Order: sequence, then structure tokens, then C-alpha cells
Amino acid sequence: MLDDAEGSASSELRAVIDLLAVYENVQCGPDRAMLKPLLKDRLRLYSEQIGIDAERAAAPLGPPSIVTLPATSKKALKLHDDLIAAKNRLDVIAASLK
Repeated sequence: MLDDAEGSASSELRAVIDLLAVYENVQCGPDRAMLKPLLKDRLRLYSEQIGIDAERAAAPLGPPSIVTLPATSKKALKLHDDLIAAKNRLDVIAASLK
């Protein structure tokens, strides 16, 4: 479950990086204006998906817990926290695109 959440979030973050790179390289004002709503929509979508991935990462931590190894619980909690931080950062980026 942790590997699935981590892999999914990693793919979503790579997609965000690619989209932001394309947006930053567009020089024409009208083209950037046309891309901005698409970029905001994709950031919103990926933010939601990463939030879901964060909850999936934390799922083994809740009762009834299937995780009995402290190292696994620690990894799940760290992954959850890292994904929430990434989600929050995407939200900030999307909000800055007004």
C-alpha cells in the first residue's frame, strides 16, 4: 500500500514538474494566458490526487492497524507528512496563478 501511494504521488509530481516547465518556457503572453487555466486545473487535480495518496499512506496507521513494525509505521507517517506538504505546495502554486 505504501509503495502504491508513493509511486502514484511520484508520477503526479513528475507531471506537475513537466507542466510547470512547459508553462515557464512559453514566451508569448496570449499563449501563457491560454495555458494558465489548464495549468491551474491540472494543479488542482494533482493536489487532490496527492491528498488521496497521503490518506492511503496513512491508512495502515489507523485502527485496526495491519502494521506492527515500528519502522513501517514511521515510514507511513513520514510519507503521509511529505505528501501533505507537497499537496499544500501545489495549492500555493495554483493560487499564485491568478
